[in-house]
Amino acid sequence: DNTSTAQPTSNKMINNEDLLALQSYVTAHDSTQYADLHADTLVLDVTHSNLKQKHIEIRFDKHTTIGSLRDKIYQQTGTK
Repeated sequence: DNTSTAQPTSNKMINNEDLLALQSYVTAHDSTQYADLHADTLVLDVTHSNLKQKHIEIRFDKHTTIGSLRDKIYQQTGTK
């Protein structure tokens, strides 16, 4: 029988200090992420209820009409 199971080449574990350092790096500028955004700009995450689509941080002017908003979302998702 030539079947074998893959064994990890090392038993390195990620310690808590490494995880905290990674978290700190990833979230370092979260508080200033939208600092330069104009007051009339909205940033939305758009998802589709029937498809596995997620469109992250699509920007809209807050004075945009619903029709224009729907058209922009259609351009992003391809569905109405």
